[in-house]
Amino acid sequence: MKKNIVFLSHTFIGGPFVVGSHHLARELAKQGHKILHISTPLTLMHLFKKDEVTSIKKRRVNKLILYNENLGDYLPGSFGLPWALSKYFYKLFRINLLTIGAKKRIKKIITKFFCEEEVDYLIIDQPTMCGIEDIIPKKKVVYRATDIYKDMFEDNIVNLLERKVVEQAVALIGTSKPVCYHLSGYTDKKPLLLLENGVDIDHFSVEYDKPVEFNRIKQPVAIYVGALDKRFDFNAINILAKEFQFVTFVLIGPANEEVINGISKRDNVVFLGSRKYEDIPKYLQNSQLALLPMSNHKSNVGRSPMKLYEYLASGIPVLCTYSPEIKRRNLKHVLLYKEYDSMKEQFDLLLKTNYCKKEIYKESQDLSWEGRAKKLVTFLEEI
Repeated sequence: MKKNIVFLSHTFIGGPFVVGSHHLARELAKQGHKILHISTPLTLMHLFKKDEVTSIKKRRVNKLILYNENLGDYLPGSFGLPWALSKYFYKLFRINLLTIGAKKRIKKIITKFFCEEEVDYLIIDQPTMCGIEDIIPKKKVVYRATDIYKDMFEDNIVNLLERKVVEQAVALIGTSKPVCYHLSGYTDKKPLLLLENGVDIDHFSVEYDKPVEFNRIKQPVAIYVGALDKRFDFNAINILAKEFQFVTFVLIGPANEEVINGISKRDNVVFLGSRKYEDIPKYLQNSQLALLPMSNHKSNVGRSPMKLYEYLASGIPVLCTYSPEIKRRNLKHVLLYKEYDSMKEQFDLLLKTNYCKKEIYKESQDLSWEGRAKKLVTFLEEI
């Protein structure tokens, strides 16, 4: 039976970052459900930022983007304050100024999109959206945590919001064991589902032509695709680039000027900036191995990185920083390291091993977003 579902998420659809809620929204829409994806409001103070993501948001704000009859995305504007400032007001007065200035717009869009029908499930994966649920006519609230947000934001105040969302939710979802353990600390009275991130198998397994940039890049290529922020270990790249000067290290992802300045200036380190999600497979498929160097930032403990599965679906092995969660998943073609010396040894092993792309690809077959979405629907129908 068709369900009306709203996602309150941290990242809008159509930008340089593609996150789990985007994939779930698309898969659920394919299954016939009516899905509206709403992301964190853009405030007036955000307009002064000049990075790539903000420039896209400025063009998208307050516009309902329809991808098909079942899927829409909305990035609301807000006259309130960014969470970085709003959190202090929330701590004192329990008022979330980030969302309060966007409620009327969001309510109007929801009414229009669902033709005044009630929302069956409101799935919240961004706790700073707390307050929006008050104006949405919904049957059930589900909280889907993708990270341990107090570590991610380096902010204990966000726990106050998260606790409120958990109290309102009829069920909880975590994308990793550590995240589920964190949620169970709030309550053990509600259904809790471990729903790891997945991969769009078809998108990454179809063969693509070599990207033009690779015509001037020396092989072999070790590649990283994703966010270049506090969770990324830049020093690991610098060490590998110095040790393996015959390898080209390609970094793809949006970055601000500070990050760009921190990237090694060695000739064998190439920063390509952002690339469209549609084009990412051709960069991966024409690389010899992939990298996921994680810093010692606390938020990495609970991460469920999609790129691991995207690397595997593209047929390339992965060198990744050790975490208990990734070790638990027991991914055959993912080599883990704890120290830099071990990192260099494992990297050398990957270079010398003749991997079969088809065998690596097979490992990702049970990790599809289609399967994840079906598991989610089953869980929702049982609560």
